[in-house]
Amino acid sequence: MATRSNIGIKVGDIYQYIYCHWDGYPSHNGAILLNHYNTPEKVAELISCGEMSVLAPTMKDCVFYHRDRGETFTPPMTTTNRDGTLEQEWSYIFEDGKWMFSSAHKPLWKELTRLDCF
Repeated sequence: MATRSNIGIKVGDIYQYIYCHWDGYPSHNGAILLNHYNTPEKVAELISCGEMSVLAPTMKDCVFYHRDRGETFTPPMTTTNRDGTLEQEWSYIFEDGKWMFSSAHKPLWKELTRLDCF
């Protein structure tokens, strides 16, 4: 069974985010985001490809629905409230130079650290 997540970035007063189908837990997607997508430029590039099936340490190895499967492109979604990204089990937002995360089951945003990724 999939553990879905949303991955996004705060740009000005807007949160832009995409859906990711697999391995949304902090121990997988959280660790990859923290270690490999840790600048606004890298996060913006990641979400510019639209919804994805699998997050990987490199853009080349990520599996995006449009780029890799030829499905219809779904652009990043937007909201003005970080809680608007809590549609999936886990949500990750790159904001003010750090990753924040929360669970839809217990909405409490906190900074993602290496300790959360074990």
